[in-house]
Order: sequence, then structure tokens, then C-alpha cells
Amino acid sequence: MAEKLRHQKIDALEVELEILKLAAAEQETLVRDGYVRSDIMLQEVLNDKATLQEKEAGLAGANEFTSLVLNMMDEVLIVLGTDGKIQRVNKKLTDLLGHAAEELTGTNPDLLFSNASLYHCQQFFDPALCASDSITYQFFSWNPQKQTELTLITRNGREILHDFRSSILHNFQGKKVGVVIVGIDLREIKAKNEMLNRSLQEVKEANRQIMDSIQYARRIQRSLLSNRQVVKQHLRRSFFIWEPRDVIGGDIYHVYPLEDGNLIISLFDCTGHGVPGAFMTVLASGKLHHAIRGEKLSSPAGILKHLNRAVRSALHQDSDQPSSDDGLEAAICLLDRAGSTLTFAGARLSLHYIHNREAITVKGDRQSLGYRRSDPDFDFIDHEIPLERDSAFYLWTDGITDQVGGDKGLPFGRARLLKLLREIHQLPFNRQQEVIRQTFATFTGGEQRRDDVTVIGFSPG
Repeated sequence: MAEKLRHQKIDALEVELEILKLAAAEQETLVRDGYVRSDIMLQEVLNDKATLQEKEAGLAGANEFTSLVLNMMDEVLIVLGTDGKIQRVNKKLTDLLGHAAEELTGTNPDLLFSNASLYHCQQFFDPALCASDSITYQFFSWNPQKQTELTLITRNGREILHDFRSSILHNFQGKKVGVVIVGIDLREIKAKNEMLNRSLQEVKEANRQIMDSIQYARRIQRSLLSNRQVVKQHLRRSFFIWEPRDVIGGDIYHVYPLEDGNLIISLFDCTGHGVPGAFMTVLASGKLHHAIRGEKLSSPAGILKHLNRAVRSALHQDSDQPSSDDGLEAAICLLDRAGSTLTFAGARLSLHYIHNREAITVKGDRQSLGYRRSDPDFDFIDHEIPLERDSAFYLWTDGITDQVGGDKGLPFGRARLLKLLREIHQLPFNRQQEVIRQTFATFTGGEQRRDDVTVIGFSPG
């Protein structure tokens, strides 16, 4: 019996021992798991700390960059918090008013403005823009779509007028967190405006004087053109379209009645347009007059040869060291009604005529007048054409054919112009002139004129 009890106690102790082992193992597992969790938590804390440090560094960098940008502004800047206190100002403001940024941060903005300006701000107050009930803040919560003039007060009491705008600041959640106020020094604006106005007036006066001179030059150039009454007397069936690209230009025409009853018709297209071209027309017109009235030349080819040499000599382009290289293209016709002939010679300009609805072109010589490269000994060719009563003759400069326009932006072109002339050549010449001008204006549309435009049409009948 005693042995049996001893064995029962031993069995009980063994069970308790196993239980203790299991408990110890479980406790060991719990402790180990606790250490693991502790390590994880510690790592998370360390990671959070590193992330926080990164964010702080990023915020510090962003703040430093923002300060740098704000201090580079030419405008004064004030940032208010929802409590109406100054949160930030830029260097422009502190330099202007003589305050240090530390003196202004955390203070009321009424230190910066005159009482009249603070009162004026209330007119722009909009309750929908308020972020707090701060009266000071409300002074600066006007509609950002508006602007107003306010007076800043410097440290020594001097007043400076500024033009201000403001906008409400929001955070990422859309909560109103402050207001930013930006002002521009009106003294600088007014000074610049006064300077610009003075410059503008000077430019206007200079432009007026230039335009007055050009308009007077236009009167002089128009006086060089043949008198319309004289032209109609000797060339009843004719029209002359003369449209300089600018007020004055490099195209000019002449009609010279000769003592023997013949008639010389000339067209010049001089170098350039505007003032330079007009100067050339004066020179060329004088040389033409001398050739016809002084030298008594009537042959178109002979007149062109004379002009070639005379222009080169007048501009010293026949010297070893010429200072310019200018000249002209020309067409000259001699109308001999008694002989029923028209003699034509051209220097890079051609004569066109319509007979029985057929367009015929008589090309001028490929030689310009007066340039350095122009051959002074070049002999131009006279082309003699029999006169027919129903024939219509035309001369033009390349200003009309080279002008771009239309839907495709292409040149008006020689073919288009000849087609138009075939269709209208039997109309009265004043009507032809209207049709050509209207057709050309429609084609050109809004395109800027590229060159002077001259078209001459006439019939011997």
C-alpha cells in the first residue's frame, strides 16, 4: 500500500513537472515574441524619426527657398495669419520701411499703414473671405479681384503710396489659414509712366515731323508725274494706276508730247521703295527730261542707253570705288500716230498688248540701267509695232505680279493679269482701271503690300 502511494506521488510530480515545462516554454515563446515585437516597434519608431527628420529637412529647405524667392520680388509682400498677425514679410518691405523682419513678425499690420488706409480697406471687406473674427484681419480681407491704393508708413513716418492686391491662403484641406498682400510702389510706376509719356510724346512729335516731310515729298513726287489734263489731251484712251507701297515710292511714269506730234510714254521701276526709291525717281526723271528736251532723243533704245550712262555717272557707280549700287528698270514707248507705229524698248520691263483677244508680249532687253554691273555700251533694241485701232497696250512694274494673296498665298502673276486684260480690254479705259484695282484688292485681301504697284493702259485711237 505504501509503495502504491509513493508511485502515485511520483506520477503526480511528473505531471506537474511537465506542466511547468510547458508553461516555461510558453513563457519563453511569449518573451521571445515580445522581444520581436519590441524590435519591430523600435524599428518603426526609428523609421518614423528618420521620415520626420527628412520632412523637417524638406520643410526647412522649402522654407529657405520660399524666403529666397520672396526676397527677390520687386513688390512688397505681407502674409497674415488667421489671427490677423503678421507671419512673414519680404526684404523689399523691410528695406522700404526701415523695420527688421523680427520687429514685424507677430505684430498687427496697422503698424505699417496709415489710419486712412486701414479705414479705406473696410470698403473692400468681404465676409465670405474671412478666416476669423479678427477685426485687424478683416481690414485686409478684401476681394482678390479688386485692387486699391494704400499708404505705407516708414519707420521715420514718411508716407509711400502703393497699389495693393490680396488673396486668401488655404491649406490642403481647404481651410483658410491666412491672407497674402502684395503691393507695388506707385512712385516707381508713376515715374516710369511719366518717362514713357515723355518718350511717347517725343516719338509722336518725331513721327509727325517725319510724316509731314514724307507728305511734302509725296507732293513733290506727284508733281513729277505727267499732268493728267495734258495726258488726256494727247492720250484720251488711257489709264494710269500708281500706288506706292508707302506714301512715296520707286515707281514713276511720264508722258512727253514731242514737237513733231509724236508721244513718248515711259515707266520706271527704281531700286527700293519709300524714301530711297523716291530719291531714285527724282534722279531718273531728271535724266529722262534731259535726254528728251536737252539731247532731243526720241528713239526709245537711244533714251535707255543715255539713261544707263547718266545714272551710273550721277551716282559715281562708274568709278573704281563706288559707294552705292542702285539703278532702275524701264520701258519706253514712242507713239507715232502719223506713221501708225509704236516703237518700244525695255530694260527688263516688257510691253503687252491685246489684239483680237490675243495677248502678245514684247520683251525688253535683259539689261538694267545705272547699276555698277550695267554695261554702259549696251545697245538696246527698238521694237516697232503697227498700230491697230482696236489694240490696247499695257505696261506694268512687278509690284502687281509679285504680290501674294488668294486662298493659297500665291503671286498674282503675269498669266492672271493677262487673262484679266483679255477679258476687259474692250471696256472704256476708266472702267478697266476700276476692274483691275478691284480684282487686285480682292486678291490681296489682308496681305501686306510688298512693293509699289504701277499699271498703264492706253490705246492710240
